[in-house]
Amino acid sequence: MTRRENKLQQRAVKAGIRASKKRGHIVDEKELAALRIQVMPVLPRLLMVLAGIALLGAAITGWPLSGNEAQGAFAISGIILFLFGVFGVRRTISNVLDHAVTEVAADLVGKMLGGIADRIDL
Repeated sequence: MTRRENKLQQRAVKAGIRASKKRGHIVDEKELAALRIQVMPVLPRLLMVLAGIALLGAAITGWPLSGNEAQGAFAISGIILFLFGVFGVRRTISNVLDHAVTEVAADLVGKMLGGIADRIDL
């Protein structure tokens, strides 16, 4: 299993555990496929947050350009980068698995459901 598949499995198991506890039963395959998970890694998200803060700071101080248009562009860009960094990109598990090879996807779904069942006691 690749590192990406392993990370996907870990995130899906966490989301499945939360959903199972919330619903009061272990999620089935259809419910698992409908769960949304974070697909954007932490480092790019952190860099986007920092870049957004830097652009907002540049908009407030007027450095390196002090024109109203430039400050407005910096502010809008900073807000967009900051929000994408904070919230990231979330996709449904089925959408993520559609891009995987079918054998790998079936194996991952089985491992995810097994991991959820192992960690939950309802």
